Amino acid sequence: NLKSDRPLDRDFVLAMIDRFKKGEKLDMKTGHRIIDEAKDLLKNESNVVKINIKKGSRCIVVGDLHGQLDDLVHLLTLNGLPSSRNL
Repeated sequence: NLKSDRPLDRDFVLAMIDRFKKGEKLDMKTGHRIIDEAKDLLKNESNVVKINIKKGSRCIVVGDLHGQLDDLVHLLTLNGLPSSRNL
């Protein structure tokens, strides 16, 4: 369930991925909310970030997906969601 007042947390992302796998789309309000929150987060980030990868962790680098949502869902299915050990 992707109610527009629901926090954009891990459970939200998992529900969203489930919908995409079923071929369902987001409603416009939810899509705008995701974009607005991402914009607010990213505007304070540097375009180059140095990271330290701890032993036992991994870093998956993904280039521009050119809007291919199926490719993103496939990558998340293969590699798992980002976490402290899965960067």
